[in-house]
Amino acid sequence: MIKVSAIYIYPVKSLTGIEVRQAEVEARGLQWDRRWMLVDGQGQFLSQRSLPILGGLQPELTNNHLIIHDVKGARESLAIPLKPDAHETLEVVIWDDTVNAVAVSEAADQWFSEYLGQVCRLVYMNEKAQRKTDPRYALSTQDEVSFADGYPLMMLSESAMELLNSKCPEPMQVARFRPNVLLTGCNAHEEDEWAEIQMGEVSFTGVKPCARCVMTTIHPKTLIKSAEPLATLTGYRKKGNKILFGENFIPHEMGTIRVGDEVLVHSRKPAFQPMQ
Repeated sequence: MIKVSAIYIYPVKSLTGIEVRQAEVEARGLQWDRRWMLVDGQGQFLSQRSLPILGGLQPELTNNHLIIHDVKGARESLAIPLKPDAHETLEVVIWDDTVNAVAVSEAADQWFSEYLGQVCRLVYMNEKAQRKTDPRYALSTQDEVSFADGYPLMMLSESAMELLNSKCPEPMQVARFRPNVLLTGCNAHEEDEWAEIQMGEVSFTGVKPCARCVMTTIHPKTLIKSAEPLATLTGYRKKGNKILFGENFIPHEMGTIRVGDEVLVHSRKPAFQPMQ
C-alpha cells in the first residue's frame, strides 16, 4: 500500500522547510508554502544557489505569525504577520515570470539585509498576485503556482532516496531535495509514472519530472557544497542535459492531505527513461 510518510512546507523560498502532520492543498500548492520570497534591489529572487547561508534560517509557523530563527542563534528571531498589510506592492522576477508582490515591512528587509550582508527585501504573494504554471505542462490556463520553481507540489518516494543512497559514496538527506510529500510503499521512482492519483481529499495529476540543480549539493547542516548527489545521479537519472529526481504535481481541487493517507493511483503514463 502506498502512503504519505511525511509532508513538508517551505514558507520562504530557499529557507529551511517545516515538517507537518497535515496540510491544506490550495490551487498554488500547500497552504503557506513558498508564499514569501527574498529579492535583491532590482527585484530578482534570491536563493541558496548563490547564497547557501539562507539554509541557516529556520521558519516556524504559529497561529498568527511566521517566525524566522537564525539556526546559530546569532540573531534575535524575526516575527512576521501571516498576512501583512499591502502597504506597498512591487514587481518581482522569479525565473521568467514577473509577479506583483507585497512588501512585508522595513523591519523584515533590514533583518534579512543584515543577515545576508547585502540589500534585499522580503515579499509576500497575496491572493491578488497571479503567477501561471508553465503552459507546456499546465492542465488548464487557470493553473497557478506560488514562488516555487515551477509547480504547486513536488513528490518523492522513500525508495528513490534509498536507491540513491545505495549508489552514493556519502549519505544524502531528503532535505536536499525539498519535497512537499514523501511517499512510502512504492518502487523507486514509481512516482514518475503516475498520471492521476488520489491522496486524502485531493486528486492530482503528475505533469513533469523535477529537474535538479546545484541546490541539492548544499549540505543541509553545514551548508557546504560538494559534488554529490548530482555526480551520482548523473549516472542513472540524466535525460538530455537535465538530472531528474521526483515528480511535479498539479492539484485538481482544494482539500486536506495527512501523513498516513493512502495514495490511490488511478492511471499511469510512460515511465521516465534515463540514459543507459
